[in-house]
Amino acid sequence: MNVGQMGGYDLFKRLLLSLNILPDGPALQTAASFCAGTLSTTLVTPVDVIKSRIQNARGADAQLGIMGMISKSLKADGPSVLFRGWTPAFLRLQPQTTLLFLFFEQFKGIIDKQREAKLK
Repeated sequence: MNVGQMGGYDLFKRLLLSLNILPDGPALQTAASFCAGTLSTTLVTPVDVIKSRIQNARGADAQLGIMGMISKSLKADGPSVLFRGWTPAFLRLQPQTTLLFLFFEQFKGIIDKQREAKLK
């Protein structure tokens, strides 16, 4: 999840800056963090679904392993099974991701100003 959040934030922030849609500031940071939250939720949900199925497996299913559980799940329920629970995960992760990067950028700005003042 952290890879999706941090990598996604940097990727989307650079992309939005290069498109020159918004200047660097809270609006751009909110847009980039929203995209990062969506990306990280989409990356994590399939892994979380399979992890939960393995943890709850009983009997013969407990011996399937990761690839066996993926195969069984896809055969039984189709590809959409990997994204079950995406919406609740999105509703949980999105505000956290957005606030995380907004606060990060604000604190980074404060530290940068203090460094500039010390160098002068």
